[in-house]
Amino acid sequence: MTTVRYEGGIPRVLHDEIEAVSSTTINLTAASTPTVLCNALSNPITVNLPLASTCEGVMYTIKKLDVSANTVTVQPSGSDKIDGASTYVISQQFLTVSIQSDGSAWFILEVSNTDVNGEVTARMNADSTLQSNLDFEVTARQDADCTLQANLDSETTARLESDSSLQSNLQGNIDFEVTSRVDADSTLQSNLNSEITARTNADSTLQGNINSEITARTNADSTLQSNINAITINSYGVTTNASILANDEVFADTTSGIITLTLPASPVTGNRVRVLDPKGTWGTNKCVIARNGNKIAGYASDLELTVSGDSVELVFYSATSDWRIP
Repeated sequence: MTTVRYEGGIPRVLHDEIEAVSSTTINLTAASTPTVLCNALSNPITVNLPLASTCEGVMYTIKKLDVSANTVTVQPSGSDKIDGASTYVISQQFLTVSIQSDGSAWFILEVSNTDVNGEVTARMNADSTLQSNLDFEVTARQDADCTLQANLDSETTARLESDSSLQSNLQGNIDFEVTSRVDADSTLQSNLNSEITARTNADSTLQGNINSEITARTNADSTLQSNINAITINSYGVTTNASILANDEVFADTTSGIITLTLPASPVTGNRVRVLDPKGTWGTNKCVIARNGNKIAGYASDLELTVSGDSVELVFYSATSDWRIP
């Protein structure tokens, strides 16, 4: 995030500062550090904002670091509101909110969570574990079926040998015994076939359920990835004056002299542009962001970038016809 200081009505980009907090309360002022990292593992944290009327243009970024159920509450002063609400509560780990005062109230510029890739990885790991459990169950059932078949073969062999010995002595009784045992073997084989069929059907049903679950999770992951890829960033470099479009990322090389970049004439809420100093020359030859009829950070002035190696990102908010710096 980039901080803006105004000198003679001209916005100038400065570098960030960070404050780590774990106590139950922190009272921010217009001079406080702009980035607040909250660790609510031991207790909930309340971040008290100063009066919006005392710090027009001041912006804070507040992030919850821990995984606990304790919340981080952003509390305005007096009758101030945050996007019309009396408070803003952060309950998820790594959730970040950026807010800025317009002199009368606080407005949310951005809410983000960096754990999307972690969710995709967790789903893939869960699918892999489920597949491993299925493979283990199928192998175990196949081994059990093989053991049952081997026992049946051994029993059949033993009975045939016994029948052969008995046949030598008592042919008549052997015929009856053989018939009885063949019937018993047939029943046993039938029961075995029924058991194998039942287990095969159960395995098939289990495999079908697993395949359906994997397909559903794959579709969900694909939808999530499509949403992530929906925003296309157009990156390119310039060495002379240029007009830039929404979602452009411009490397402005001012080695040869001052460059003026003109913002889009008809932006809509959420349009972004980003400008970077690729060769560290802005301290010698500045880069000017021409506002093209809209305000920048609440002011009707062009933005001058004079810090070598710096970068700035602008986000448009149509309700105030303003390019905001998150």
